[in-house]
Amino acid sequence: MPRFLLSFLMVALAAPAAEAAGAPAAAAPRGNAAPPADIRIFVDAIQARYNRIRDFRARFVQESRVQAAAVAEKSGGEVFFQRPGKMRWNYKTPQPQEIVINGGKLWQYVPADRQVVIQGFDAARVEYTFLTGVGNLDRDFRMAWARPDRRPGDPLRYVELVPRDEQAAFSRVVLGVEPKRHRVLVTEVVDLFGNTTAIRFEGMRDNTGLGTGLFVFRVPKGVDVIDMTAAAGGGR
Repeated sequence: MPRFLLSFLMVALAAPAAEAAGAPAAAAPRGNAAPPADIRIFVDAIQARYNRIRDFRARFVQESRVQAAAVAEKSGGEVFFQRPGKMRWNYKTPQPQEIVINGGKLWQYVPADRQVVIQGFDAARVEYTFLTGVGNLDRDFRMAWARPDRRPGDPLRYVELVPRDEQAAFSRVVLGVEPKRHRVLVTEVVDLFGNTTAIRFEGMRDNTGLGTGLFVFRVPKGVDVIDMTAAAGGGR
C-alpha cells in the first residue's frame, strides 16, 4: 500500500516515511497564543458540519512525497466514513487494496500479495477524527490561516492545524475547505521529517445511508492473515 496513508491514519503504529528521510524537520511552534476570531469562527463551522453528518463517501486522489525522493507517489480510489470513527479506503490505482478501520482495529488487504494484516488502531488519533465525529479541531489543534499565495481561481480557503499534543508524530495538517459549505476537500499531512501526504476528495456525498456492513472486513478465502493485535496482547 502507499506508505503515506498509514502515516496519515496511524502514525503511532507505523513509520512509513521516516525511514527514507534524514533528520526530523522542525515542527511549527506550539505556543498558547489565541487564534484570531475570524479563523476560530471558520474552524468552528467546519467542526459543526462534521458533527451534523452521519456518513460521507468520496473519490480521492492521493499524492505522497518523500523529502529524499524526486518523484511523488500517486494513488486513488474511493473512501467511506461513518460516525463514530469508521473508515474504508478502497484503492484502485496503482493497485487494488482495501483498508478498513472499525472497533479499534485496522485491516489492510492487498489482493496481489494474498495477505491481510490486522493492526490495532487508536480511534482518538487527531489526524482525521473530526471527519468521523470523534475528534475536535479547537481542542486538538492550534490554528492559523495558510497559503495566502494560493493559485488564482482556487476557490478553497486553507487552514493550518498544529497538534497541541507535543508527542504527536506529525508536525501539521493543512485543510483546503469550501468557504460556504465548509466541506474539507483537501488534506495535507506533514510528518516530523518533512514528508507530505496530500489527499483531494472529489464527488463527495453526505448522508447516503452507508450500511455498517461496509465497515466489517471479511477475510477472503486462501489468504494469509498476520494478526499483529494478537502479538501485542489481543487489541479490541
